[in-house]
Amino acid sequence: MGVTNDPRSHGLWAQSACDAPVTGCLTQDTTADVAIIGAGYTGLSAALHLAGAGRKVVVLEGQEIGYGGSGRNVGLVNAGLWLMPSDVMRALGQTYGERVLSLLGQGPEVVFSLVRKYGIMCEAEPTGTLHCAPDHAGVRNLQQREKEWQQLGAPVTLLGEGETRRLTGSHAYRAALLDARAGTIQPLSYARGLAAAAMAEGAEIHTASPVSSVYREDGGWLVRTPRGSVKAQWVIVATNTYTRPAMARNS
Repeated sequence: MGVTNDPRSHGLWAQSACDAPVTGCLTQDTTADVAIIGAGYTGLSAALHLAGAGRKVVVLEGQEIGYGGSGRNVGLVNAGLWLMPSDVMRALGQTYGERVLSLLGQGPEVVFSLVRKYGIMCEAEPTGTLHCAPDHAGVRNLQQREKEWQQLGAPVTLLGEGETRRLTGSHAYRAALLDARAGTIQPLSYARGLAAAAMAEGAEIHTASPVSSVYREDGGWLVRTPRGSVKAQWVIVATNTYTRPAMARNS
């Protein structure tokens, strides 16, 4: 049985998640094509896809699989930003705005396809999500969102007060925008499932292995932990806000 994250930090997810795959700390010097720092969604997805493509991958995690935001979020698999699509386009320009909206719009299907392909037991529900409006200003906002997303071909539908009440069980909302692309997962189970899938593809995952330094060496990288190191041609830093300043300086 895998190690369980502290339920005081991970709440219901730690109580109800599937078992984590068995991992241990890095205790030797090794080599890899790619060293990945962080065993959250980004690092584990990268490991899964790279290992599946035949690369030698070593993942280093300072705590446990899904310890950070990947094991503590609310479990929504959303298809886009909360910003209006037009706001994204204005902020990023045509080329990058369209790219961001397209990638994020396709994101839920990528998640749910991985769940299906690898049999990840994470209570996946690809049945859409609701963005609810409590007042007239909120309804106007959702009307504009519906218009903009539909112009981009997204399957979003504005629901009236009655249908919103039926679906939410609440009288607090006047309308809701249903995004059929989205859904929900048990977030910690999904992280653990990604880890198990990556390991099945050949990736090595070492937990309790915080990275102390990252250096350029011999045309590649040397990634050190307290009890071992990884020499790799490429390094992916997938630690989000948990990135340590000392590590960032050395990289």
